[in-house]
Amino acid sequence: MNKAEDSVSGMGGEYFAAMKVVEELAGAYVEQTEEGLQNALALTQKAELSSGLEKERLMKKEVFRLVHDIKGQGATFGYPLMTDIGNKLCRYIESRNEFTPEAFERVRRHLCLLRRILENKVTDETSEEAGKILDEMKEIETLG
Repeated sequence: MNKAEDSVSGMGGEYFAAMKVVEELAGAYVEQTEEGLQNALALTQKAELSSGLEKERLMKKEVFRLVHDIKGQGATFGYPLMTDIGNKLCRYIESRNEFTPEAFERVRRHLCLLRRILENKVTDETSEEAGKILDEMKEIETLG
């Protein structure tokens, strides 16, 4: 074996070890994301029952942070729609001066879409389920 062959064969084991770590992290991402979505829904409900600065703090700090984390890691772990829809939700939360009942409904529907992506393991943006999710996303964007 020459140096180049030694280098490639040596990397093979490292590559497979790295891929195993990525798979384990992807499993952890799914679990953490499911928990994050549950927390975001609970905080959204709490915010809806709150008023004034507490409502704004819950939505613009707490819910935003959870969604931002989910969005940031989605594509890394094979869920590009999590990143796309999470980004749209983050931008929507940031843009709100006030959280009306319609705004809360829109946030909840975004969160439910994110949950659906995980539940159905939608990793292919061209799949039939992805198409349905994207169609629903368009519908959600017409809400207040």
